[in-house]
Amino acid sequence: MVCVEIRRVLTKDGSLYLNLGDTYSSVLGSHGNRTAGFDENKMVTDHMKPPRPRNLPQKCLVGIPWRVALRLIDEQWTLRNDIIWHKPNCMPSSVKDRLRNTYEHIFHFVKSKKYYYNLDAIREPHRTKYSPFNIRVRDAQRGKLQAKWGGKYSASESEIQSYNEKLYAYIKEINDLVKH
Repeated sequence: MVCVEIRRVLTKDGSLYLNLGDTYSSVLGSHGNRTAGFDENKMVTDHMKPPRPRNLPQKCLVGIPWRVALRLIDEQWTLRNDIIWHKPNCMPSSVKDRLRNTYEHIFHFVKSKKYYYNLDAIREPHRTKYSPFNIRVRDAQRGKLQAKWGGKYSASESEIQSYNEKLYAYIKEINDLVKH
């Protein structure tokens, strides 16, 4: 229901990033007449143990992130990425019969095939001496800024000049390396 409302208010070129953790079938909690999204009549109930879905064995990883992602796809969202958030300093776990969960899924959903995506904002610096080109400036230099980005963005002449200087310096360096 939350994602239906998000879809309703999200701009046509907007994105939804959804971060969900998972759980195990033996530790599901009850929420009204449903238990972690499973119908109550499809639950195994034992007064000595927490309820769990009938079709999942006890201690089974439920797969909630992917269940939600597939449901959103069924509701006309477009899944663009499954980003793995690696957590090297995750919480310690007391379980002794499986590994700790050291990652989470972050799903990137969009409403339409044309959407705003600022890749430059999330780029990490290169670890080599070559720095990445700003895509917006590259598109402006190639004369494709308006067609690709609409009227939202521009690039100054100094940005384009700086881009050209870097580009020509890289090309010259590559040519020199090829010659040697």
